[in-house]
Amino acid sequence: MEPIARYREKRFEGRRDFQLFHDRVVIVAKEYMGAESESSIMLNTLVAVPNRARARGSEFSWAVMMVVLSVALLQSGTVDLFSYWGGMAASMGVSGALMGLVTFRKIEWVWLNSALGIHSLNIAKSGPDATFFDAFVERLLAQVIEANKSVDEELK
Repeated sequence: MEPIARYREKRFEGRRDFQLFHDRVVIVAKEYMGAESESSIMLNTLVAVPNRARARGSEFSWAVMMVVLSVALLQSGTVDLFSYWGGMAASMGVSGALMGLVTFRKIEWVWLNSALGIHSLNIAKSGPDATFFDAFVERLLAQVIEANKSVDEELK
C-alpha cells in the first residue's frame, strides 16, 4: 500500500521518515550511531489540535557545558594547556564550540496528543523536506479528522 504523503526529517541526532496512510502514520527512525526503529500510530487515537514550539536540541546544552567546563579547567590553573589533560580539555572545548555552532538554530516542532492528553506524535521542521513541513502537517490533520469521523460513524 502506498502512503498518501511522506515527510523526511533530519536533525543533528538522526533522521525520521513519516509515511501517512489513511488510518495510521508510520515512523521509521535512525539515530546516528544508535538505534533504529519503526513505529505506527493509529490516526483515530489522535486529537487534531496541533501544538507548536521552537526549541534548540539538547545537544546545544551539552555543547555549552563542554565549553564552560573546558574554560573553567584551563582558567583555574587546574590543568596546564600544554599537558596531556590540558590538551584534552582544550579539545573538548573546541568540540563543544563546533557542536554549539551546528545546533544553535532553533527548530520548529508540531506535536499531537492522544484523546487522553498524552503526547503521541512530534514532527520537526528540519531536513530535506522542511519546505513541505506545513503541507504535511495540514494533510496529517485532515487525515486525523477523517479517521475520527469514521470512528464516530461506527459508534452510532
